[in-house]
Amino acid sequence: MIQFYFPDSVDVINPGYCFDEEEHDRKRKRIVSEAYPHEVYEQPPYDGMLISKAVVKTRYSMAQRQRLMRQGIRKFLRLDTPEREHIKVIGDCGAFTYRNDPEPPYSVDEVIDFYDDLGFDLGISLDHVILGFEDEDESEYKIYPDSKKLEELAEFKRRQDTTLRLAKEFLESCISRKVKFKPLGVAQGWSPSSYADAVEKLQEIGYDYIALGGMVPLKTDEIESCLRKIEKIRKKDTKFHLLGISRIDELREFEKFGVVSADSTAPLLQAFKSDRDNFQLNGDSFIALRVQQVGENNKVKKLVLSGAISQDEARKLELDCMRLLKGFDQGTASVEEVTEALCQLEALITQKPKIKNRPLYVRTLKEKPWRNCDCPICKELGIHVVIFRGAERNRRRGFHNLYNYYSILKGKRTATTHHV
Repeated sequence: MIQFYFPDSVDVINPGYCFDEEEHDRKRKRIVSEAYPHEVYEQPPYDGMLISKAVVKTRYSMAQRQRLMRQGIRKFLRLDTPEREHIKVIGDCGAFTYRNDPEPPYSVDEVIDFYDDLGFDLGISLDHVILGFEDEDESEYKIYPDSKKLEELAEFKRRQDTTLRLAKEFLESCISRKVKFKPLGVAQGWSPSSYADAVEKLQEIGYDYIALGGMVPLKTDEIESCLRKIEKIRKKDTKFHLLGISRIDELREFEKFGVVSADSTAPLLQAFKSDRDNFQLNGDSFIALRVQQVGENNKVKKLVLSGAISQDEARKLELDCMRLLKGFDQGTASVEEVTEALCQLEALITQKPKIKNRPLYVRTLKEKPWRNCDCPICKELGIHVVIFRGAERNRRRGFHNLYNYYSILKGKRTATTHHV
């Protein structure tokens, strides 16, 4: 069965947050007193976590980096207990963050030190991502007279060569240093044939576990065409990890091509980055009910400062929304009352009289999906889990989405409903 890894970017919640007062616990210590998804759920919503060297560099504070270096990755993530020892931690370099650089910003030894010193279970070789795809193998850009296309192809080949060279150095150094983690090579390509060529070379180097990178922008049939091409040269013991891919039905289908693991932040990010698919349940999606914090939302602040809207009016509408939402959850407010309040606030903030989300809000309120979920977040928060408002609510909804996604992937839930 496919193993799912969750890429962490300091995604934690404060268990002591008070939703009625909209306040954090005064004794809260960032990260130390906050909880990861595997601390919220008795059964963690993933098989492992993926930690990027780039994320540690850019998202962790100096204090967090120092504590990570002292404690090691498992203790830092609070995976150093018997009941969590099965959760593996895989490290990568975060190639997308340096996609515009001519070369990766790290050395092979730096990357190995990072993985080995911190106690990762698996480590992905240093690579350089290729962001481009040509589905027709026979052309491979050669039919294009456009010099820009030929220059692009040359850059793709250079990046692939760089990735393969670094993968060879990485494995040789891992063997000579007798590292404690399992090395994975990375295959980068721009077409089915180029991916197959990269995998073939990685197998020759000595890799039997290979991460396929750069596939996030590809359509499902494009990924499958690559896997079918790779299958022709794959050794029977070679297995694959798909970087950044979360498509449940397709992952199950990809198993026949040797795919054994994948990672993605998509279930969590959709909680607050999607326009409409914020709360997911059994294959269905619902919009979250948007109630902006007037005093903290930057867009609202700019509108107030410019004189476009009245802060007092916006604040009154915000409080009306929260009062009615709580009343709705307790059975004292109607769908119509809540929807009208939400749309009035949204109309003021967007400066648009017609709110396209109105029917979607009605559906979320009528179906009350949070009441149909058995996860502890939905049971504890009630309607708060579908309110789009601040990191504590939004991230909890992301945790719920992770739980739902993982349950479907592992066959504990069935995706049978429809998307609207």
